[in-house]
Amino acid sequence: MSVKEQKKREIARYRKLLKTLYHWQVHVKYLNDIPHIYALVLRGILPKFEYTIKDVLTGTTFISYAHKLSTFNSARFIALCLDHFRSYGLDLSQITIQTDNGSEFIGSITAKKDSLVTRVVEKTFGARHVTIPPATPRFNGSVENFHGRIEDEFYDLEDLLNLSDLLGKALTYMLYFNLERPNLNLKKTPLEAVQQQTEIKDPQFMVFPPLLLDQLPLFGPQLRSVNDVSDEVTGPSTPCSPVAPVVKVTPCDTEGALCNHIPAIHILGAPTAALTPGVPLSLVRQTAQSQILPADVSSSYSMKVKSGSKSGQNEVRSGADLSKMAANSP
Repeated sequence: MSVKEQKKREIARYRKLLKTLYHWQVHVKYLNDIPHIYALVLRGILPKFEYTIKDVLTGTTFISYAHKLSTFNSARFIALCLDHFRSYGLDLSQITIQTDNGSEFIGSITAKKDSLVTRVVEKTFGARHVTIPPATPRFNGSVENFHGRIEDEFYDLEDLLNLSDLLGKALTYMLYFNLERPNLNLKKTPLEAVQQQTEIKDPQFMVFPPLLLDQLPLFGPQLRSVNDVSDEVTGPSTPCSPVAPVVKVTPCDTEGALCNHIPAIHILGAPTAALTPGVPLSLVRQTAQSQILPADVSSSYSMKVKSGSKSGQNEVRSGADLSKMAANSP
């Protein structure tokens, strides 16, 4: 048996031990090395980083964007994902979030306490955060593979004008990826795999609009410390504005206890009437995504996919078509 065949068998045995939608790989894709959008990223018109989370078994994938690489943005992204998973009945105590050892996930390597990401994952949501061995990107091979796919099928093909255009078109691509594009190994779409292997039948589970993480009112500047900031995050803290309140997710009263409810969220720097604990993270996400959904997705973007016909012609599917598919899928 060759080494390659042996590794394939080891991977197959490993996958049998996993549970669908309970092992997620998280990684960051740099967008400033893609020639087609390099100029826009360099000028700050488009964000520099894509945050990605992918389920190992079904290929279900969600993304968001950021201008800065930091534990703040990593925690924001993972918190929104975990809240999304819980809203569909997944047991967060059984979920594993796997990352590499980048400073955006583990903070300073000399820190004496867990990073903000680990604290949010484990203490706030009761899930598990693990890191892969250093210098072994193949351990995150599933999400790394997606980064190659999205570059070939999206960034290299689409003419992106600005941030709003990116968010709208990225959403439609992700709907296509999760609802319509068959996984090459599974021979089925991520939605079909989820519906067959879990109790989740609602296709809306796949609707997770990409957001700009830097602008989300989660985890305010007052949490800033050496351990909570990557090398790229610099500059003094800015005071909170009543117009854009800062939201802090806090764990349960008992340190380290598992939360069986939506974590308490306190809005900081907002008017007194808004200082209400218990606001769901989904409200934060819905408020942000409402700014990009109506026009950008339904009218501005067409995704060309192979029709499967012998002629090899491309079939144009609009964002509205894919959104309706998500709503009407059985």
